[in-house]
Amino acid sequence: DDDDDDDDDDDDEVKTLEEVETKGAAALVHSDEDDSEANLHSSSEEEEEEEEESEEEEEEESEEEEEEEEEALEEEAGDEDPESEIIKRAESLLGSQIPTTTFGNEREESEGDDKGGKDEDNDLDLAERKRIQAIYEGKGRKFRKRRRVGRPKTFRENKVPEAAIMKQGEANMLYAAGEYEEAAKVLIEVVKLAPSMKDSYYTLGLVNEALGNHRKAVESMMIAARLSSKDHDLWYDLAVKCEEAQLDDKGIVCFTQAIRTCSEKRPELYLRRASMYANCGMVPKALKDIQTVEQLSAPNTDVKIFISSLYDKMGKYDKAIQILLDLKKGANQSTLPLKLALPLTHLYVKKECFADAMNIAEACLDRLKEEDPGNGAIIELKVNAGISALRIGDKKKAESYLGTIYEEMNLKSHAELFLSVADNFYTVGNVEAALKFYEKLVGIKDYDHIALYIKIAECQQSVNKVEEAAQNYRLILSRIKPSMLAYLEVSILLAELLQKLSDTKEESLALMDKLERDMRVFEFMGVDIHPREQKKICGLYIREAKLNLRHDRHERFVKLILPILHFGWNDSKSYFQSRSRRRQKLKEESKAGGKQQRKRSKNVKAPLVSEDDLFIYSIECCKWLMHMKEVEKVKELLACASSCFTGKTRTRRSARKNAFRFLWAILDAYEGDNEKAYSQMRTVCAGATNSNVLWNFFFQTARDSGMAHHSGRYIARLRQGNKSNKHLMLAFGHHNFLVGNHLVALREYFKLLQKSKCCQEEPLLMMCIALTYMQYALGTREDKKMMLILKSFSFMMEAYPSEAVELQYNVGRLYHQIGCLQYAVKCYTSCINSNDSSTTSIKRSAAHNLALIYNATGAHELAADTIRSHLTI
Repeated sequence: DDDDDDDDDDDDEVKTLEEVETKGAAALVHSDEDDSEANLHSSSEEEEEEEEESEEEEEEESEEEEEEEEEALEEEAGDEDPESEIIKRAESLLGSQIPTTTFGNEREESEGDDKGGKDEDNDLDLAERKRIQAIYEGKGRKFRKRRRVGRPKTFRENKVPEAAIMKQGEANMLYAAGEYEEAAKVLIEVVKLAPSMKDSYYTLGLVNEALGNHRKAVESMMIAARLSSKDHDLWYDLAVKCEEAQLDDKGIVCFTQAIRTCSEKRPELYLRRASMYANCGMVPKALKDIQTVEQLSAPNTDVKIFISSLYDKMGKYDKAIQILLDLKKGANQSTLPLKLALPLTHLYVKKECFADAMNIAEACLDRLKEEDPGNGAIIELKVNAGISALRIGDKKKAESYLGTIYEEMNLKSHAELFLSVADNFYTVGNVEAALKFYEKLVGIKDYDHIALYIKIAECQQSVNKVEEAAQNYRLILSRIKPSMLAYLEVSILLAELLQKLSDTKEESLALMDKLERDMRVFEFMGVDIHPREQKKICGLYIREAKLNLRHDRHERFVKLILPILHFGWNDSKSYFQSRSRRRQKLKEESKAGGKQQRKRSKNVKAPLVSEDDLFIYSIECCKWLMHMKEVEKVKELLACASSCFTGKTRTRRSARKNAFRFLWAILDAYEGDNEKAYSQMRTVCAGATNSNVLWNFFFQTARDSGMAHHSGRYIARLRQGNKSNKHLMLAFGHHNFLVGNHLVALREYFKLLQKSKCCQEEPLLMMCIALTYMQYALGTREDKKMMLILKSFSFMMEAYPSEAVELQYNVGRLYHQIGCLQYAVKCYTSCINSNDSSTTSIKRSAAHNLALIYNATGAHELAADTIRSHLTI
């Protein structure tokens, strides 16, 4: 078998050597090009670029192969083994073309004599012979590992189009000449021509930086840094630029790349990245970087103070204070350095430990009396001392520290301290002092913005400078665009303020019209919106809706409040479902023997709008929707709200559930489904027996549905559970009055009258007795009629004061019922001519009854005149 294998190998070798004789050694070296090229995968580049890349890669590969073959031959030269059988076969086939002196121990002599030249009896040079020998010894090209295919990782300058290079030079000249906008346009063209050219991105970053677009500048430079990802200096410079421009999100990326590309671990880089993490609220990552800094080297005093400031940014005041107190132990208590005293007092003020802050600040300031009072650190320490004294209640010390600061402090360099002092004055209720500090910040760059003017206006409003506050709001509105959320906020503040001023209704209406016309709708129901932003937008829309309701702009009110109600009820439903699932989980854990943890779950998000507000605005919205005859929208809102009250509910939520059932009953009665409305009212009245409004509507639906006679059993059943309930007794009396059982009705009314202390306290009850006597008198015999009528008038006179409009109207109705039209006209006329503006509806009813009397007696002109004067809108 071995001999057969050798024979097969010999046949293959003979074929290969024949190719050498016909095509030459150079053809043999590249004999497997087709095989290697067949394995290459096509990329997404253009066909011309692929051909250029393949040619360049083949040239590089051939050079590498030559070097490896030469090294392999040098290693073989030192071997003492005899010539192999393969070499002998090559000699027998090629004869003198492969001399024996090139193999074995005599190779070095041959190389020394014929280095780089040709043999006298040979047509092939020495390099070609070496290649052939390497192939036959198994060290040739076809036995090497195949190269990787695909796009080259690094960018080659020779692939940049000439036009891109020319335009890059043009952009550099424009940048040097200060023509930044033109340079930016040219660089955009360069990027389109050569997307992988890093210089164009870096120059574009410099141009944006010169134009003041720091974020765009950093983004462009970051692309350049990505194209040369191992350039540590470039990443570090970018990180510093982000730090200066306060672009923490970009700075984190740049510092991360600077750390990766740095040859050593530098604590400074980790510390600065931790500061950016803290600014972005990424507390765990900031803590991890701080831990890395502490592991790399023992921090000195300055580094520990900086770490304390990082803990301060993250809200970990106790840890920050502990670090400073540890440094304080190492220092002399009487000579505490300013660089420790200042951050300590700052932290104590934030923790509201004002006494500790006061003690440290006073001790340090007493020791530094001879120092320059204009020193920024000393000024900050005085501010902390003044704020501490102010919050403690020591007004003299507060005035001594803060008064001198107001007069001597350089405002431009210490504007933040001014703002802090003003905020503290406002917090303690010293609005006048706060206003004085706020007003001094007007015109200061980075502080002369909307928030400052709003604070000034609030202070002016607190000290009854309402007109000046309104003028400040008008000034803000003139500076901002209607498309901004701040415009909506300031407009609402101004509209609320104008309600306190006289003769400003037209301005308020014009402001509401402008908001409706020009203000864009802000989305607050998106998933990606931050909850704090959601709550702010929703609160502003609710305030605007209330303003529109006060100005009788009901359509705008409904348009604003309706989407909030739908979103709010769905949000509330999700909240209560989450709480229910959590309670169920706690019960299961309790049954299993585990401990119940009553801590609030972080996953249960509080609803955006409170249920109290949702309930109030839903009732109001349904009322105005019914006025606008938007029945379908009422149904949608009631269905959305009612879905939150399924199952068992607590007392407070049960009352709201009944309220929505009452609205459903009103809607059913409006659509003519009186039986369903009556069924709803039975449930509603059983849950709220103390409401006269509900009982009145109950009797109305009972009458309209034909169930008036059957409602007595329902009321009697309710009375069995609560016999002393006045509203149930009154309802039972009303039921008997409606069905004609006047004596039973009177008995119930008199039982209630005995429980009341004074007749004047129960005008409704007295009027019910009077009307019952009148109805009883109209249906009884002649001998009792007059006595019952007199009793009716007597109880009616006791129900109201003698000059009340209600009394005149009801007495007029009694006269009208018994046919005494002359006296009825007198009472109705007296009621219409009353000066009480709160009884407009009663006056209209009196005018309607008076017109009926005139028409019945033939005085049609008087009837028409009455209708025209009092019943025409």
